[in-house]
Amino acid sequence: MDKGYTQKQAVFILYGISATFGMFAIILMESGVWKALSFALMIVAIIAIGYKDLMKPHVEKKKDE
Repeated sequence: MDKGYTQKQAVFILYGISATFGMFAIILMESGVWKALSFALMIVAIIAIGYKDLMKPHVEKKKDE
């Protein structure tokens, strides 16, 4: 929330992180190490692409009335 996200946005980000770790655990248990590592690399690539957007502050713009 220090980055300017609302409480709702911060919760959705945490849900996404939790879901990612959950999927990694399921893939690791069911399919083995190599598929789990490929999933992890895919997630790292997605995060690297979106890194700039995650690091800049999100400030809501006020609408002129």
